[in-house]
Amino acid sequence: SIALTKQEIVNNIQHGIMAPDGLIKWLSVNASPLFDESSKLFGAVASFIDVTTDRQNQNELIKSKLIIEKGIEQFRRATSLAKIGEWEYRVDENKLFLSDETLKLHELPLNYELDVSLAINFYHPIIRRAFENCLQHGESYDLELQILTFNNRLKWIRTIGSAEILNGKVTKVYGLFQDIDEQKTTQDELEKLA
Repeated sequence: SIALTKQEIVNNIQHGIMAPDGLIKWLSVNASPLFDESSKLFGAVASFIDVTTDRQNQNELIKSKLIIEKGIEQFRRATSLAKIGEWEYRVDENKLFLSDETLKLHELPLNYELDVSLAINFYHPIIRRAFENCLQHGESYDLELQILTFNNRLKWIRTIGSAEILNGKVTKVYGLFQDIDEQKTTQDELEKLA
């Protein structure tokens, strides 16, 4: 109708229509006004394409995206409550990625980009050896020990590291840090009382 009333070309305008079964069918409409030799409108030509399935798929995709975003937010809250942060080292890029929780655990500013060579200075030689062993041989580790934070504070952490191996070569080393300082301090105090 726009092609006739406004005498304009219409591209991909979607309209919902009620089918006899009561379900809504979505149509994509393309139309163009037709003019005679004297530029007088005498009609329009239109095409209608059923896009119901495409529209349903798009709606499902939006719902899935919302579910994923909600899951990610719940994961972030859970890791924050448990004081767990993720990290990842990409070998080919020589890049270290740290989650916000990992940065907090190390008392670093958020969005701080830490160079791998500097990052290793936070850690006890045992972690350094475990990381190097994981990087060179793909051997996982799970350790509890102290680190020195950015603010020069000793803090108990649990660290887990694993390697991603592709064609026999370590391409990525990734893992978790968990702040266990309160638990260790409490455990030490209880042992002193015993």
